[in-house]
Amino acid sequence: MNNRDIGAMVLSRPNNPCGNVLSEKDILFISNVCSELNIPLLVDSAYAPPFPAINFVDMNPILTDNIVHCMSVSKAGLPGERVGIAIGKPQYIKVMEAFQSNISIHSSRLGQKMVAESLQNGQLPVISVKYIREHYKQKYLTLKKALTIFMPDNIPWFLHCAEGSLFSWLWLENLPLEDREFYNKLKEQNLIVVPGSSFFHDSYDVSTHARECIRISLTATDEDIMRGIEILSNVTKECYKSISISTS
Repeated sequence: MNNRDIGAMVLSRPNNPCGNVLSEKDILFISNVCSELNIPLLVDSAYAPPFPAINFVDMNPILTDNIVHCMSVSKAGLPGERVGIAIGKPQYIKVMEAFQSNISIHSSRLGQKMVAESLQNGQLPVISVKYIREHYKQKYLTLKKALTIFMPDNIPWFLHCAEGSLFSWLWLENLPLEDREFYNKLKEQNLIVVPGSSFFHDSYDVSTHARECIRISLTATDEDIMRGIEILSNVTKECYKSISISTS
C-alpha cells in the first residue's frame, strides 16, 4: 500500500466471486489503512442487507468516515433497472454524482419511482429477507447436491463455502488446461460459466490456482443447474483423462 497513485479502494461484501463475507474486523482494518492513505473505501454491497439481503450468515452494514456504502436494487427484483444508492460523506458522494452524471445524461425514471414506493411502504427489506435470500440459498444447495451427484470422486474439486451472493466458486485442482480453454469447451456444450482468472489480476502469471477456478451463476432453474453440472462433470472427466489423477 505504498502506491500514492491509488485514489480509492473497492471491495464487495458479500464477495464477488467467492461469495464469502469479510468480517467487521477485516473491514475496519482495511478502512484504517485507507484512512492513513487519505483515500475512501467503497464497499460494494450489491448482495447485502437490507436489500437484496442475499447473505447466508449474519452481517450488518459498516460505516466509517471514509467508507462509501454502495447498494443496488438490480438484484432485488428489478434486474433491468440499474438503480444504485450510495451512503457516505458529502465529499465522496459529490464526486460520484459528477461521475454518474457524465455516464448517464438521462436515466429512466421508472426504476427510481418503483424503488421509492417500495422503500416508503417498507416492503423491500422484508421481501428480500423472506424471499430473495431463501431463493438463492436453495439454489446453492441445489448446486452443491448436483456436484456431489455428478462429479467423480477421483477428481479433486472444491466448492467455496457460501456466505452470500448469487453465484458459487468452484476450484478444479490440477486442471490440465487453462480456465479460459475450459470455458470454451463448456461453451461448446451450451454451458456458460465465468473463467476464474478474470478475478485474480496481478497473480495470474505466478499462480496456477488462478487458472483452475470458475464462477457458476445460481440464477438458473433447479433443472438447468442439475443439467449444467452434469455437462460440467462430463467435460471435466474428459479433460482429466490426460493426466494421472491422485486421490490422496
